Amino acid sequence: MPDQWENHLANWCECGVDRARQILSGGKQVSDRELQLIATAAQVDSEQIVFGDLLEGVDIFLENLKFLLNSLEHGGKSRLAAYLSVTPITVYKWKGGEQRPSAKHSEGLLRFFGLDASVNLAVDPLFLVREPIGTQAKKLWLRQKIDAMEEESLSKYFPALKKLLD
Repeated sequence: MPDQWENHLANWCECGVDRARQILSGGKQVSDRELQLIATAAQVDSEQIVFGDLLEGVDIFLENLKFLLNSLEHGGKSRLAAYLSVTPITVYKWKGGEQRPSAKHSEGLLRFFGLDASVNLAVDPLFLVREPIGTQAKKLWLRQKIDAMEEESLSKYFPALKKLLD
């Protein structure tokens, strides 16, 4: 989802993807026109965007859980269930919000996804972070970037990548 935010925001703001990237990264101030366009598209008052708590009423834990589970490759939910000694149905119920993982399982989720033990899934909105979260997502991101590289670029950068990864 975060990889689509730039395009989505560019649509809302009627701007280019580079400008949307600047807005999302906080690198440039949002103009009054852009703020109004975002507010209209999001169906909220522009003051709420500037001064409000945009996460009010959002179940951060559930959104984080969905985000993490959606980041798994094929078969990942089954591996997670086995890792946590629960059934795949249990993981499905967690994702749907029908059940909540216990504290022990929440700690296991952090370990499985390679997240720091200090992360609080109920408070820290990981689903809003634009960079890959956790070990598996970072590895997947790297694989995708390398797979997408043109042969010439790969040849050019390979010595540096090899040095970094050895």
